[in-house]
Amino acid sequence: FYFTDSAGSNFGNGTTTIPANGQIAAFLNQLPFYQSTAFGSAENAFTFTFTSSVPVAAIAVRGLINERLEFLMTTLPVSPLTASTAAIVIPQVADGGGWQTQVLLVNPSEAVISGTAQIVKPSGETQATFTYTVAPRSSSRIVTAGTDPNVIVGSIRIRPDTNNVSPVASTVFSFKQNGITVTESGVAGAESGLAFRVFAEKGETNTGIALSNNAAAPATVQFELFDSAGQRAAPPGTLNLPANGQLSLFLSELSGLANLPDGFQGVLRLSSVSGSPVSVIGLRTRVNQRGEFLITPIPPISESGISSGAEFVFPHIVTGAGYRTEFVFLGRTGGSVGRLLFRTQSGTALLLEMN
Repeated sequence: FYFTDSAGSNFGNGTTTIPANGQIAAFLNQLPFYQSTAFGSAENAFTFTFTSSVPVAAIAVRGLINERLEFLMTTLPVSPLTASTAAIVIPQVADGGGWQTQVLLVNPSEAVISGTAQIVKPSGETQATFTYTVAPRSSSRIVTAGTDPNVIVGSIRIRPDTNNVSPVASTVFSFKQNGITVTESGVAGAESGLAFRVFAEKGETNTGIALSNNAAAPATVQFELFDSAGQRAAPPGTLNLPANGQLSLFLSELSGLANLPDGFQGVLRLSSVSGSPVSVIGLRTRVNQRGEFLITPIPPISESGISSGAEFVFPHIVTGAGYRTEFVFLGRTGGSVGRLLFRTQSGTALLLEMN
């Protein structure tokens, strides 16, 4: 593994070993990753790159100490070192009214890349345009002002310049309440497709969704809600998105779903019946004991990418000392059966109580 600074220079090369079926978890300024001040300052690192002798699963977690000295965290994407020239869409950006969005761009290539990032209004009109240039293997960040008293929402479209590869794009949008950062949420560039499924719930926690129309023609999206037994929970309805437009709303704001009972859990299916490709993200929200609004992403499942019989790995779980891990499983048509295996960091069996 190695780090890369803003100019594209590598430093801090090192190696580490993970036991069979094992795991390691550490911040990048800790061992085994940051091994010596002779390597340079970890604060100068803009990206972290690693290769492995066998396939591994990985996640990245961004940590922030807020103004109350509380630890906030959100996930960031870990991307393979593959190049693409496709445009990227992130279906949700929020700015103003306490919200601020950071657009994070990582260069996966060995050459300088450049392009434009557009913030697009829900109507499909361009709100603002930024240019970016990112050094090889490095990263760059675009930050919205966050000064407007009113909340402005929309989507982000990232287009590489001619003969340039696309960056790995994600956003972190944060919310301040009474001058305190109370939540941060990381969202990766969303897949474009015709049908998606999102875990849905209402009650103590509530589901929000954001959709972006990726075509230059209007899109009609059908929504269908199913309960945890796979039965239809409400009549289907439709949403209309203008060309290049965007829509964000809570589950209970969908037509016919205002009276869902508290405690509802199920699956929301979104499909483009007009044939225009769309991008979707899910958001899980709750109001905590202090009355503060918290938010975290829920990844949608594209129906075109549903695999059969594949093994999935969650690289990190934590429980105790105030932490809790929840697993959400979405069944395939006809149902699904499988096993959930837990391992310690050393690779041995881990016995956990499940509720």
